[in-house]
Amino acid sequence: MIRVQAQVNDDLEFTSLIEAFVNRLANTVQPEELFLVKIDHWFDFKWRGFQGKLLGALGLRGFEKLRIPPFIPDRVVEQRHFKIDGGEYSEREAGLHFYQSSSENLTRKCLVAVSAPRLFIWYSGGTKDFHRGSLMAYVIEPEGTKSFYISLSKRSAWGSLKTDGISKNEALSLLQPFDVI
Repeated sequence: MIRVQAQVNDDLEFTSLIEAFVNRLANTVQPEELFLVKIDHWFDFKWRGFQGKLLGALGLRGFEKLRIPPFIPDRVVEQRHFKIDGGEYSEREAGLHFYQSSSENLTRKCLVAVSAPRLFIWYSGGTKDFHRGSLMAYVIEPEGTKSFYISLSKRSAWGSLKTDGISKNEALSLLQPFDVI
């Protein structure tokens, strides 16, 4: 099981939802590699499929050929990389986000279908005071790639689900508590 630790500015309930999501999706996809990236605060659906800016102005999005979204490294709170090893995930060094111009991201390799599944997940921090959280996943499988985005807000409990690339019912099923045996 992959643990997600809350930090001082994180809502504990949201962190639990992220942990359940990561483990449920990993159980479904069974990736050989899993990348988990925490972004400093909420991000919107426009990051899904965002590849970079052309000539500093025109933002390009694409869902056929996914690239690592060009989050500014100052926004990246934590990058984790897990690789399956003997049926368990062991943590490795991660380095998805680094300083480069947004247009330089357009020259990075696309995340293409590979023989063993890979999973990339980004989620927001700073949820304790902001009462808003988001997560995004890229699933890379031999059959192809898919991506989706989920946004949540909190009044008394986390709800008001908004999605892009996934149905609300599918999103809710991934966010259910993960039973540990």
